[in-house]
Amino acid sequence: MTTGTRGGVVVGFDGSIPARLAVYWAAREAANRRVPLRLIYVMRWPLIELADLECPMRTLDGHSLYDAARMAVAVAVQHTSEVAPGIEISSDVLTGDPIEVIAEQARGAGLLVLGTSGQTGLDGVLVGASSAELARVAECPVVIVRANSRMPMHGPGRRVVVGVDGSPASTRALWFAFDFAARHDAELVAVHAWCDLPLEGLTAGLDGSIDETLVRQNARRSLTAALSEPAERYPYVRTRKVIAVDRPAKALLSESRGAELVVVGSHGRARSAHVPLGSVSHVMLHYADTSVAIIRPPAEQPR
Repeated sequence: MTTGTRGGVVVGFDGSIPARLAVYWAAREAANRRVPLRLIYVMRWPLIELADLECPMRTLDGHSLYDAARMAVAVAVQHTSEVAPGIEISSDVLTGDPIEVIAEQARGAGLLVLGTSGQTGLDGVLVGASSAELARVAECPVVIVRANSRMPMHGPGRRVVVGVDGSPASTRALWFAFDFAARHDAELVAVHAWCDLPLEGLTAGLDGSIDETLVRQNARRSLTAALSEPAERYPYVRTRKVIAVDRPAKALLSESRGAELVVVGSHGRARSAHVPLGSVSHVMLHYADTSVAIIRPPAEQPR
């Protein structure tokens, strides 16, 4: 099986409206990065669950479904060429488990782009099970494109929001966010929040209290240190620091409203075996109203 072009953009496509929006987002991002775009359609076949339902024969004919998929992909490629003329586009229709196949195809890619709920989407569900699982298992950065999010373009008023907590995944997320903001002439908003425990919960039953002013000062010092190296690399990126003595997910949800993109590490300070993506990235993936980039920690870090 041939995997995606190394360093390029891979996008999962299933013919649904969310998938089409993801393709257009991916095309503009590939054009901005000046890298190839690869469009992957995965057929889960055979559909065992339809065997005893007396469905029309055309729904059980693998060749007909494959031809329909090829046609849908061809139309998507044509429209993509109009959205981002000049980029190199390749496509393929494959069979197998969509999560396994797309994860394999994205190996070595610079970015994997996915829609939200796909063909099996439900109203009110911001991300489908396949996209959520791919955000967990894919080796490269993953962007989940929201239906109401902006396309990646230049322009004043655009913001990229990133969560910063000092973890290895957060550091990679910060570099990703700086690079994206630099290429799209967007403001970078770096959010440093407290933790999932309220301040009053840490002092319950103890004498004294936590000095919130001191907490903010130390957090600002930590955030400034985290920004120093990427800010030196990208000196023209406008940055704004946000210190929130609040739960990280709540602070990021608030700051990311109307943003171009919100970027989070797949695991931050509070790693948990019970939450595969980490608590903050899990919340952002399911509740943020803008497109979300999930960045994995360095390979040597245990998951």
